[in-house]
Amino acid sequence: MTPQLYLFLGALILVATVALMLQHRRSKPVDWELYVAFIRRDFPPQQRDIAQKVAVRLAEIVGLEINRLRPECTLKEIAQWTHDSLSVLEFAMACGEEFGIACDANTTFRAFVERIAVNRQKGT
Repeated sequence: MTPQLYLFLGALILVATVALMLQHRRSKPVDWELYVAFIRRDFPPQQRDIAQKVAVRLAEIVGLEINRLRPECTLKEIAQWTHDSLSVLEFAMACGEEFGIACDANTTFRAFVERIAVNRQKGT
């Protein structure tokens, strides 16, 4: 075979490989459970699952900015990571309604998780 044919086949294989890699990378959804697992270390054992579940919900809203999440972050700070016109009050109200607790924009993530844990212990 001629060298041009080998070059053509090599280029064709290279292009096909790159196309498959790009397609695979795009089709893979983000595993938010794994991505936010870092938050578990900041909470006592009985609150770790709750903290991770809440962080997953927040990650679905704020995206990759969730890696800035710390227990002392307020809902106001978290709402500012959303990059859209969602107001802090709406964000706090939505979070409170979803988890059945009262909160405001100055509620910290730690206090938020603790309130959910208390509600779950009461059975509400």
